[in-house]
Order: sequence, then C-alpha cells, then structure tokens
Amino acid sequence: MSFRPLAISDLPQLHAWLNRSHVLEFYGQRPTTLEDVTHKYGPRLSPTSPVQPWLIFMDSHPAGYVQWYWLVDLPPIVEGLCNLAGAAGLDVFIGESAWLGRGLGSAAIAAFIHEVLIPEYGVERILVDPADTNTRAIRAYEKVGFLRVAGPRFDEDTAPYYILFDPGISSVPAQAGCKV
Repeated sequence: MSFRPLAISDLPQLHAWLNRSHVLEFYGQRPTTLEDVTHKYGPRLSPTSPVQPWLIFMDSHPAGYVQWYWLVDLPPIVEGLCNLAGAAGLDVFIGESAWLGRGLGSAAIAAFIHEVLIPEYGVERILVDPADTNTRAIRAYEKVGFLRVAGPRFDEDTAPYYILFDPGISSVPAQAGCKV
C-alpha cells in the first residue's frame, strides 16, 4: 500500500469513484459531473489548501481516496469537543469495489496515519465523523483504535464523532482535553 497527493490527472478517476453506489451512499450522496469534481477538488491540489487530498494505492493501482485537514481551519463546528491543537480531521473512502470487505479501509487508515500524518505533519489527534449508519466505516475506524466521543455531528443530531487520541503515543481522552 502506498499514498500520494491527488494530481489534476487523477480527477477523472475521482469522478468515477464519486459516482459509484457504495461511495454515493455515504460520501457524495448525489451523482456528480467531472466539471463539479474539478471545481471542488481542483483548488485542493494547492499545497496551501486547508484540505489536502491523497490517493490510496494497492499494488500500484489507485484503490481509494483520503483527505485530511487541520481542525483549527474549520468553522467552530468541533469547538469545545477537543483541544484542537495538533488535531486533524480525516475522510476516507475505498473507490474500487473489489477492495470492499477485505480490510483495506482499516489498513489504509492506519498506514496513512503512521506513514503520513504523524511523521510528516506531527498530527496528535484525529477526528472522523462517519454517518451512524455507515457500519463498515465505523468498524474500520474502531479497528484502528478510534473511540466514540460525545457530541453530534454538525449535519445530524444523532451521528457521533470518533477520535483517535494521540495516535503516536496512545494517550487517553482526558489527557487530550476531549469530552468522552
């Protein structure tokens, strides 16, 4: 498994994935055009974009998408949930159907955290907010060590946040200043 930042030449592949039923169900939730994808993701290709998009590769073939961002760059949606210093948000999907149900999600999440986010950016905590009905994603996050914490998502009153606390040193929620 490997990762690399998303490139302009990857946008057609991203467009195809965003229109697959298993991705639409929880990620995009509506079909999109290549023009829409270019409009939304093109600006994220800049190293100064607050959202940094990457591709997940298996055997040198694109298999999925991951993006990360510093939580301090978000509106005050998560304010009060956790100490935002060193905290990042993470969004992931497996684009290739052949890789679903084979453990790639949890493996990709763990590898991206330990090969990219910690060593290259010094991330200390990671927050994800899967839909409470997205049991496949929740299982993948929990396998990696994410814990469910109090607080509804900004767009749904019932969906919880999951946080991986200090992934490099495995500390506990209270030490990270987070509500549990």
